[in-house]
Amino acid sequence: MSYHILKDKVPYKELGDNYLMQRRRSQIVKSHTRMLKKLGYSVELKEEALLAGAVA
Repeated sequence: MSYHILKDKVPYKELGDNYLMQRRRSQIVKSHTRMLKKLGYSVELKEEALLAGAVA
């Protein structure tokens, strides 16, 4: 990250608390679904409407 700030001469921008979770959302969902199935749970996912800036 610091490389791009120095190279492109752009100011630092705080990405927020949930940045990585939002970026990896599909990977997280797949991983947790697989884990629950291994533990013997039947998993059916239904995506709900997201609140402004929140991660479901």
